[in-house]
Parts: sequence; C-alpha cells; structure tokens
Amino acid sequence: MDYDSESIKKAFYNLVSSSQPDWCSIMADAGEEITEITIELQCRVVFW
Repeated sequence: MDYDSESIKKAFYNLVSSSQPDWCSIMADAGEEITEITIELQCRVVFW
C-alpha cells in the first residue's frame, strides 16, 4: 500500500486519539516521525 505523508499522519493521530494501545500514544508523545514502515509494522493490527 502507498500512503502520502499527510494521510499517514492523519491515520496515525486518529489511532492515538481513539484510545489505541500505549505504544501509539508513547510514539506520538515522543514526537517520533511517522513513516509508512512505522504504520506497517506497529499499527498493522489496527489497520488490517
């Protein structure tokens, strides 16, 4: 799948703001850069 950077950010912050697992919140709080590989590896259970 191919995402542009804004789509990834929106999807990621939507995950964080809807009470997803702690690692999502921790990553957002730490200001980690959101990349396709991050979503693929760490948010996979939520998206797919």
